[in-house]
Amino acid sequence: MRALTPGDTVVVKTLDRLGRSLVHLLTIVTDLAERGVRFRSLTEGIDTTTPAGRMFSIFGALVEFEQSLIREGTEAGLAAARTFGRTLGQPSMYRALRASSSAERAGL
Repeated sequence: MRALTPGDTVVVKTLDRLGRSLVHLLTIVTDLAERGVRFRSLTEGIDTTTPAGRMFSIFGALVEFEQSLIREGTEAGLAAARTFGRTLGQPSMYRALRASSSAERAGL
């Protein structure tokens, strides 16, 4: 990838061959575009030299924005739950064992 020069074209069979996630893929495609390198995906029909192919970056940015909103909402919900003293996540084995031994001692 470092040897690519402006005007070169990176061609992949499918998008998953280039990136591990959507964010990673968008980072790579944006970096290529900034360096003047074109990108084509044969299976998905994405070609950044066409207007439709450039829309790929716009949609990717929207997806990334949506993911950040979801992440912020999740973090706010977790913070609110902690404020109310709720225990989050799967119960630990220690708590489960302690609760069962307390029930045994109480004769339940």
